[in-house]
Amino acid sequence: MEIGQLVFDLIIEALIAIARLGTFSGRMLYAVLGLAPAREIMFLTGSGLWVLIGALAWAWLR
Repeated sequence: MEIGQLVFDLIIEALIAIARLGTFSGRMLYAVLGLAPAREIMFLTGSGLWVLIGALAWAWLR
């Protein structure tokens, strides 16, 4: 296998993991609220939550 293909596969797997984490986080948040929106909405909410956490951590460490 070429190194380029390995790097490409690694990037794709990382993107899939990010999407799963965002969807899972959004699903947990909406479960607490008792709602069940579309998967895309759960992904965007969960991803936004992680972006907010990252921004707060970055500001705190700075």
